[in-house]
Amino acid sequence: MADQSSPPTGTGAGLHRRRRTRLAFQKLGGKRLFGSEANFVRALPAGVPFEALSELQKIFSAEELDELVMPGRTSSQRGSKNQPLSEQESERAVRVAFLTSFAEEVFADDERAHFWLRTPAAVLRGRRPIDLSESEEGAELVEQMLYRIAHGISA
Repeated sequence: MADQSSPPTGTGAGLHRRRRTRLAFQKLGGKRLFGSEANFVRALPAGVPFEALSELQKIFSAEELDELVMPGRTSSQRGSKNQPLSEQESERAVRVAFLTSFAEEVFADDERAHFWLRTPAAVLRGRRPIDLSESEEGAELVEQMLYRIAHGISA
C-alpha cells in the first residue's frame, strides 16, 4: 500500500503536479484572469499579471507578500505600472497560492489554515510554514506536513 503521508511519486506525480497547478490557478485568478489552466501554465515564464496577487492580498499583509513574493518597492512599481511578475516572482506566488489553498483544504477552515501557515513551528526550527515557500524544497516540506495532518499522522 502506498504511503499517503507524502506527495505521490512515480506515475502519481503527474496527477499531483496537475492538482498543484489547479489549486494555484484557482487562487491566482483562475478563468477570470487566464481563461484556462493551460494559459496559466504558459503565462508563468513570461510572468503572471500583477492582478493575480489580489486573492493573496486578501489573506496576507503587504509586508508578508513583500517577503514571500517580491520586495515592496518592486511590488508598488509593478502594481502602479500593471507590469507582470518576473518568472521567479511568479514561481514564488504559485508556491504561496498552492500552499495556502492546500492548507485551506486540509483544515477545512480558512482562518485556521492561515493561522497555521503563520505560526512558527518547532519542527521548522521556529520558522513559519509559509516562509518555506521561498524555495521548491521548502514548499515540498510544508506540503508533506499538510499531507501528514490530513491523514492524522503526527507532524
